[in-house]
Amino acid sequence: MADRTGTFEFRSGRWWARPTLADGSRGARVPLPKGATEEQAREKAKALSELAQRKGTTKAGSPAGAEQPKGPTVAEWGEAWLDERERRGLASVRTDRGRWAKWIEPQLGALHMVAVTTEDLERLVQRLDEAVRGGELAWKTARNVWGLASKAFDDAARSKTLELRVRKDNPAEKVRPPDEGPARGKQFIYPSEFLSLMACERVPVRWRRLVAVQIYLYCRAGELEALHVDDVDLAHRTIHIHRAVDRDHGGAMKETKTNNPRRIPIEPNIMPLLEALVAEARAAGRALLVEMPALCDLAARLRKYLLWAGVERAELYKTTPTSKQITWHDLRATAATWLAIRGEAPQVVMARCGHENMETTMGYIRLAGMLHADPASVFPEILLPQSLPQDSKGWGSAGGKLSGSLRSSKRPQRDSNPRNMPPSAGFEPPSGGFDAPHAPGPAPVSARNVVFGAALGQSHEAVPHGSLPSPDVAHGGAGDQQVVVELVEMRGAAAAAGVFWDVLEAGSAQAAHDVTGGDVDPCSDPACPFARCSHARHRGGEGGSR
Repeated sequence: MADRTGTFEFRSGRWWARPTLADGSRGARVPLPKGATEEQAREKAKALSELAQRKGTTKAGSPAGAEQPKGPTVAEWGEAWLDERERRGLASVRTDRGRWAKWIEPQLGALHMVAVTTEDLERLVQRLDEAVRGGELAWKTARNVWGLASKAFDDAARSKTLELRVRKDNPAEKVRPPDEGPARGKQFIYPSEFLSLMACERVPVRWRRLVAVQIYLYCRAGELEALHVDDVDLAHRTIHIHRAVDRDHGGAMKETKTNNPRRIPIEPNIMPLLEALVAEARAAGRALLVEMPALCDLAARLRKYLLWAGVERAELYKTTPTSKQITWHDLRATAATWLAIRGEAPQVVMARCGHENMETTMGYIRLAGMLHADPASVFPEILLPQSLPQDSKGWGSAGGKLSGSLRSSKRPQRDSNPRNMPPSAGFEPPSGGFDAPHAPGPAPVSARNVVFGAALGQSHEAVPHGSLPSPDVAHGGAGDQQVVVELVEMRGAAAAAGVFWDVLEAGSAQAAHDVTGGDVDPCSDPACPFARCSHARHRGGEGGSR
């Protein structure tokens, strides 16, 4: 008996599947996305064969004996359509290719575009609904897949690219989409939780700065990563957001998501930090305002650091049918929610956040209306250490207070005690002192002190969260300060040479992980595609483009 499961082959850098038709002949070859596996090719050939045999498709047409339709199959047309979308620079193409290959081609790929009927598309929707009920995908993903399919058939009839017009009608026009499921609530952090994070010395300064800037600038992560120093107009207190980093294409610059450049006012309480960041970037000869970590680090680090800061609200850390754990993108949702809490008009929230439609904005307006929050509490004053000078080493003290710098050129004296030094310019304490409300106290990480220097290019405090006694408490202070200075100098020199070491209790590797923020972890994600990932195994450029 003839093989009815189709065939598959590898050529031109990708796998191709070829179905067995109802009369036993072979159908057209269908390309799989680059990177697909042999097993995926086998499954696609089988699925296409089953579809062709169920519909009675033969080389003479469908049903058997009918006139053969002209033009490309859905698989062939879809490849050209996705290529055209990529040429137009659409950011979603990489995801679209995956959805097309997994859900649309197996159902429709062997059919000719002109022969697809409304019933065929209703069968696709039925398959998506079944997949949702079976736990194969989320309802929102199912609707996104259907959105892709319906857009494709609309373009097959009305595309501005004339070569893609192969139909006179859109068979998807009257097809009902997959069922909706329960909406998941938006995540955000309260101002008090934000201040706890800012006050937590255990969290690296670099990450506290990034969180603050991400919220106070209301922008997307890709927009923040692409922000140039020259985009920050300190004199007129405005920021021009007009580009974003395209992580799917090696970090190239592109337009913003909604093709809507915008200028936003600088929140007064982020001004000191922006001044410091601009000064640092210019001193280093760097065009970009900040250096963003790899995308794969952002969400997990945010959740970890919030926990370190004592933020234990359960809904931030687990996903349920009605809520999801917090991600880095939710810092932007935090900004939109805070703007709404402050009473900004919907048009203002929409403009500052760069939303494409008012319905997106109204989601945050409705959320703010459900909260019991003080409008004066949002975008609060924050205290973060400024850039540490290259010829000095900074060290933190317990309680979240800002310390001065210690120099190794001479032995520190009592009049240079950081407790007696004024804060750096631009970071004066708010009324009521340095301690942020609800900030947890310092937590020791090991039985012995752990000392970390502020190496060039590093943003870790020398003593991350007060595990060292204050200079004026232990042994008169001066001797201990000298020990700190020497250890910091040694660790700083090692880090500058690419060597990371820690002073801690033997066998306490977890303590080292905690205070470094995991920057020296071996990678726990073998599928991580980012070359600039902070995971140790990727530092040499392993893992592909970012």
